[in-house]
Amino acid sequence: VRTSQPPRIDGKLDDPCWQVALNPDEIGDAPRATNFVDQLLGTPVTDQTVASILYDDENIYVAFYCYDSQPEKVTARETKRDGGGIWADDWVAVDIDPFHTHQERFGFIVNAIGTQYTSFSRGKATQSEWKGDWKAAVSRVPDGWTVEILIPFAIIEYPTTKEHVTAGLNFTRKQYRTEIRSYWSNIGSNWHYENDGHWEGVIFPATGSRRRLSVMAYTFAGVEPKVEDSRNGEGKGVRELQAGLDAKYPVTSGLTAVASVNPDFSNIEQEVETIDFSYQERWYPDRRPFFQEGSDIFSSDLFYSRRIPQLDFGTKLYGRVGKT
Repeated sequence: VRTSQPPRIDGKLDDPCWQVALNPDEIGDAPRATNFVDQLLGTPVTDQTVASILYDDENIYVAFYCYDSQPEKVTARETKRDGGGIWADDWVAVDIDPFHTHQERFGFIVNAIGTQYTSFSRGKATQSEWKGDWKAAVSRVPDGWTVEILIPFAIIEYPTTKEHVTAGLNFTRKQYRTEIRSYWSNIGSNWHYENDGHWEGVIFPATGSRRRLSVMAYTFAGVEPKVEDSRNGEGKGVRELQAGLDAKYPVTSGLTAVASVNPDFSNIEQEVETIDFSYQERWYPDRRPFFQEGSDIFSSDLFYSRRIPQLDFGTKLYGRVGKT
C-alpha cells in the first residue's frame, strides 16, 4: 500500500499510518504481518511480533512491534554499524527480494538499541560505502520494543516496469533471552528462500533517477624513515605520494559495473595462510573490496583472485542479463 503520510522515523509507532495497522484488534490500510513461527519447530512463538510495510515514490517504510513478556531482559550490545556482534543481540530484520528470484535479497537488520546491519546477497555492495544510507530507530515500550525503518529505493535494485509487481518479502526476529529466531513466513533451518512471503501489487519508481555514478577516491602521503648513508652517516627520508579511486555504476536495473584504479590494499586484513606443507594450492577467501564485489557470481573454481597481489586498473560487470 502506498502512503501519502510517511512516518517520522523515531521508533515510536504513533504515526497515523501505523496506528491501525499494528493494533492486533483492528485491520487498517497498511499490510500487517502476524503469527511469527519458530524457525526450528514451525510453531507460533510465545512472544509474538507484528510487522507492517508501506512505501511511496522515494522510500520503503517498515515497522515492528516486538512483544516481550520480560521486556527488562531485552538485550543489545553491538554499537558498530555492520558489526558482527549484532547476531548475539535482540534484533529484527526485513528481507526484500524485488525480482522474486529467491536469490537476490536485500536485508536490513536493526538491534534493540538501533544499531544497523546491511546484508545484500550475491556479493553486492560488500563495501559499507556502497551499501548506501538508510535509517532506523527503536523505542522501548512496557510490553516490549518497537522499530521503524526507512529504506530508500535508490539503494536497492528492482525491476524496470510500470506494472504492478509481486516481490519476495520476509520479516525475522531474534530473541536473545530464548535464542529463538522466528519468521513471519518460515524458511526453515535450511534457508529455503522460496518460502518467503509475497509483497503484492508494488509499483516501483522509475529507475532513471537512481542510476548515479558513485566514486570513492583516496590520497596517501608519507615519508619512510631515514636510511643511514654508510659513507657519511647521513640519510634522507623517502617521500611517498599515491592516489587512486573506486567507482560503481548501475548500468541497468540488473547489471552493475565496478572499476578500481590503483587501489590501496595495504590496510586489508586477509586470512592468514597455514604454514602446513601441501602439494596443492590452497583456496582462501579474498577480503579486498574490488574482488569481493559480485563475488558470489564469479566462481572461485574458475578464477582465484588471490593470485593477483596488486593491480593498477581493474573493471568488472556483473548481474542479470535479460528482462528485468
